[in-house]
Amino acid sequence: LVTLRNPAERAFSQFCMCVKQGLLPHNTTFESFVEGEIDQLMERGFLKEGTLSLSEYEKKRDKFDLSNVMDKTLSPFAFHDVTLEEYAEIASKVIKLTEDLRGANFMLFRGFYALQLLPWVEIFGPRQQMMIIKFEDLTDNQPHVEERILRFAGIESPFIPERKRDIKRNGFRGGAEINPMTKEYLKWLYQ
Repeated sequence: LVTLRNPAERAFSQFCMCVKQGLLPHNTTFESFVEGEIDQLMERGFLKEGTLSLSEYEKKRDKFDLSNVMDKTLSPFAFHDVTLEEYAEIASKVIKLTEDLRGANFMLFRGFYALQLLPWVEIFGPRQQMMIIKFEDLTDNQPHVEERILRFAGIESPFIPERKRDIKRNGFRGGAEINPMTKEYLKWLYQ
């Protein structure tokens, strides 16, 4: 079982947690953090040089078809010109750089789920042996998702696990919401 959260929401939640825990200065904005991490990911070769920054995206979004992720001129990904193995190697180097760093680093990088799932797909094979659940589905309709999990595991439906607690979200956010433009930019980045 794999649970994946909307990567933009996950990054924003982690950002709020890091600010609350003092890992980032309280006057840091999520937007400035996004800009800084985009620069770091370009420096490390994970995103191609010249990837649209948040501010550039805001200016250009009406002039280009930014929804076309396969457009090499607009796509942020460095993998268009390398093999999947080479790209995985680049990602592996970024991951190694983050291993010793605490939670305030590479929040956006952690949202590129495909690279994190590759090793698991190699171990468990095709998707029929893996169940991917959206975190938002789990929080919005926990009983339905639990039923799907039981079916996936081959457990008879009358079995109902005791529910210890409902899954909550936004624990560290304190009601804060992600800026709509930033959310749109991250959606473009993660597509």
